[in-house]
Amino acid sequence: MIHGLRTSGGQAEWYRNRRVDTPALTEGKAVLTDQGTIDLTASAAGTSVIAHTGRILALQEINPPFELTSELAALGAYDYDGALKAMMTALPRIFPRTGELLFFGSSPLAPHLTYHIADVQGRLVHGEFLNGSGPTSSTVGNRPPWSPSTASKPISRRRQ
Repeated sequence: MIHGLRTSGGQAEWYRNRRVDTPALTEGKAVLTDQGTIDLTASAAGTSVIAHTGRILALQEINPPFELTSELAALGAYDYDGALKAMMTALPRIFPRTGELLFFGSSPLAPHLTYHIADVQGRLVHGEFLNGSGPTSSTVGNRPPWSPSTASKPISRRRQ
């Protein structure tokens, strides 16, 4: 579900509460296909919502973003003009100094972890596959040349 409230002059113009009509919900599409591949368009888009570069994106951990209009109508999967070929975390971060969007993607299929940067024009300007796996939600990332906290090597934690 997505909730929206539009205000103007200190007054509410409208409030909306609706589900995001993705193919997963309207057509019953599954993320994992019968062929053992991942259908990146089968998002349920039900974890979080962000605004970046004039786009409203509904997110779920196992899919690319799902774009909405300012009226909250579903437009479809947003893959950065074909540049995003992996999943996207539902909790990306906007780098405060540059306005760039930093995000990870994780997958049950190889490559298991990816890292991306979208610039302030909404273009995917950096993408890399990372070895190993690690946290993908609420992970702090830094703008290159520094690596995200999980990029250098897999993290193992043992209880002591």
